[in-house]
Amino acid sequence: AYCLLPNHFHLIIKQSDKYSMTKFMHGLGTAYSMYFNVTHNTVGHIFQGPYRAKLIDNLNSLFNEVNYVLNNPAKHGYTNIGEKYKWVKAWPF
Repeated sequence: AYCLLPNHFHLIIKQSDKYSMTKFMHGLGTAYSMYFNVTHNTVGHIFQGPYRAKLIDNLNSLFNEVNYVLNNPAKHGYTNIGEKYKWVKAWPF
């Protein structure tokens, strides 16, 4: 599941080894910031703060986190959530 908002995003991803998420997030943040800054003729950070990870170790926690991610736009004032808000998506389990 993912949610992309103007100043932050949420991802639910499966980590394959101890350092894979750190490497992925560093690469994603660097690549997107470079793309955005070149495209919009800006410099600096794009998203607020460093990434934070949370362990999801059971199915109930997974469903709760997916629900949080899918409803996050409404928490920030975007009323067109779900299918109407194109930057939110969850894959079937």
